[in-house]
Amino acid sequence: MGTRDNENDTAVDADTFQQWVKHTAESRGMTEHELLNQLVSAFWALDEMGDIALDSASAPGNTASEKDQDWNPPRGRPTENDAPSETETPGSNEASTPNSSDSESGDRISPDDLDPRDDLSPTEVELTRRVAEMRRQVADLSLDVEQQRSRQEEFTDRLSDDVTRLHSEIQSLESRVDQDDGDLANRIDSVEARLEDVEETQAEFETWIDEEFDQIEALFSQILDTVREFDGRVTDLSSSVDTMVDAKQDREALDTLRKQAVRKGIDTGRCENCDMTVDLSMLSEASCPSCDKQFRDIEASTPWNPFSKPTLRTNGRPSPPSNRK
Repeated sequence: MGTRDNENDTAVDADTFQQWVKHTAESRGMTEHELLNQLVSAFWALDEMGDIALDSASAPGNTASEKDQDWNPPRGRPTENDAPSETETPGSNEASTPNSSDSESGDRISPDDLDPRDDLSPTEVELTRRVAEMRRQVADLSLDVEQQRSRQEEFTDRLSDDVTRLHSEIQSLESRVDQDDGDLANRIDSVEARLEDVEETQAEFETWIDEEFDQIEALFSQILDTVREFDGRVTDLSSSVDTMVDAKQDREALDTLRKQAVRKGIDTGRCENCDMTVDLSMLSEASCPSCDKQFRDIEASTPWNPFSKPTLRTNGRPSPPSNRK
């Protein structure tokens, strides 16, 4: 009871009370509504107990001793039994506090309100005071419970409105999603149909490309065969041309050799390489029939030597000038 007056001056915190109710309900394994019902029931039980205590205190059989009954101090001077208890402090009279309610001032019993002539013992006075204080606290608690219940109902109403609004929004979203799903399914079907067409077209195109490549490959093979054939013909033609060129050169060389022999009046000559006598009129090419050396020039016989013969040069050295006039 030492801090009772300080606690009475402190306003009740609804959030703290709600937390206490929640914690107590969880610890006792019950709902908050059941705990609040038990608190209200306890309030009414205490209220009944307070009424019974007051009735018993006012009964004739519960008076104090004869000595206390005979002694009646003046009302203006309280005795020790009428003085405030150790748990109370000066100025704790709730009736004089500006912030206290009318119900609190009506339910509180101060020492001045207890008349010593009521023949109440100090224990009964203290019990009466505690019962009155308990009634006041239970009344405050009941008021807080009603306020909390009102707030909870308002919160429940707001929550119900929010749930209804969210439910309607969810239904709207579901309808939109269903519509979008239908549109998306149609688009997917259209895309799949287009993909099938593209795949068929691609397959046809690949088949056509394969056929064209086969034809191109056959054409290239034919072209390569033709090129090889042309290469063979060109090679043969080159050989023929070389042969013709060699024959032409041989004829030209033979003609040149015969012209020189005619100019020099020579019919036969000696091969410079093998000393064989060659008849120029019998030659088919300008080379020695014996050693196959090419005749480059013809040199007339020495005038002062009647046994000398004209020489057919094979090394290409020019013949010395003739002394014949």
